[in-house]
Amino acid sequence: MEAAAIFSSSTFRCTVAYYVAGHIVLLPLLRRSEGTERGRSERQSPSVRSLELVRQVLSIPALVLMACTGLQMWFTSVPGFNATTAEERLFGRGAAESPASEQLALFAFSYTVVDLVLLVAMACISAKPRELQTMLAHHVCMVALVYHSLRSSWVQYYGVFYVGVAEASSVPLAAMNLLRLANEGRSKPLLPRLGMLLQISFAALFLVIRGPCWLFVNYRFFSDAVPLLSAASESRHGVGVTAICMWLLANILLTVLQIHWARKIVRGASAA
Repeated sequence: MEAAAIFSSSTFRCTVAYYVAGHIVLLPLLRRSEGTERGRSERQSPSVRSLELVRQVLSIPALVLMACTGLQMWFTSVPGFNATTAEERLFGRGAAESPASEQLALFAFSYTVVDLVLLVAMACISAKPRELQTMLAHHVCMVALVYHSLRSSWVQYYGVFYVGVAEASSVPLAAMNLLRLANEGRSKPLLPRLGMLLQISFAALFLVIRGPCWLFVNYRFFSDAVPLLSAASESRHGVGVTAICMWLLANILLTVLQIHWARKIVRGASAA
């Protein structure tokens, strides 16, 4: 897929329009309500809090769409999406050649690009930009990987898991963050039972999907990709050895990040 086709696609343009329209509608409402509140959080300026609230509100539908699409494709029989060989899984040849996987990758790229822009804007005006560094690094890595996947039709089968199935754990996280932001400055928290349910759902989904499931998919990906490092160039269908090495390295780094987040979840659960 050419770069011009990616950025001029209806998916990319609609995603940008969705976020722009959402900010135009929601930001004035939130700032107006913040102007009448007392006891705001001292950690964030009102503008940062407003941006974060809008970001979480707009992210939830996008995450639900990616998660539902990924789960449907990964666990059910979707026409055109079925891979039995390494070549099919890595290069989308034969049974794994599915327009749906490319469309999911395109939407994930569009969403992550826009979300990255929002994170950069928040980091620029935040009093504590270092709190966003991990997420910024994650998004930069994901944008680069998905962009390369779209350009080279590479690993879009595995992408269904990484940008689809894995996002199932992000849905309760976004809702949890939204509720946390709404409760800032309140003496009595809103919907405490819902907050507890979201925490349990997030922890369970994250530890299962981004734990053993993630590691199993990683094992299959490495088993398919590593032999290509010594294979003939025609077997790599135009994907260079350097690119494969970068994918393997990025996969390791993202896996370390998942483990880091999983440890934080376990520690939080133990402390509670």
